[in-house]
Amino acid sequence: MAGVIDSADARSKTIGRSQDTASAWCNISNGGTVNDSFNVSSATDISTGLWRPNFSSNMANVHYAVLATCDAGGSARAVTTYDHLVGSVNVKILTIGSEVVTDPDSLSVVIFGD
Repeated sequence: MAGVIDSADARSKTIGRSQDTASAWCNISNGGTVNDSFNVSSATDISTGLWRPNFSSNMANVHYAVLATCDAGGSARAVTTYDHLVGSVNVKILTIGSEVVTDPDSLSVVIFGD
């Protein structure tokens, strides 16, 4: 049961520690508007299908985990990340099958780490 703190393995189930919560997250619209976020100051539209969420507070290092997904209006897309920097991360969206870089309807990114 998640969140139980009175058990023998309480340490692994304690919620709210820095390692257990997202360090940053955002939802970005196709126009580059940050719809909602935590620790994300802005989003840079690098070019078609390439986005950069910029962190309000830098990560401690570049060894953080990134989860990203997009709404593509029913089309299949692959989302990858590259250039993990302490102040930002780059995200690429590709159409599955053709591997064409393309903009999504919206992009969601979650970062875990220090």
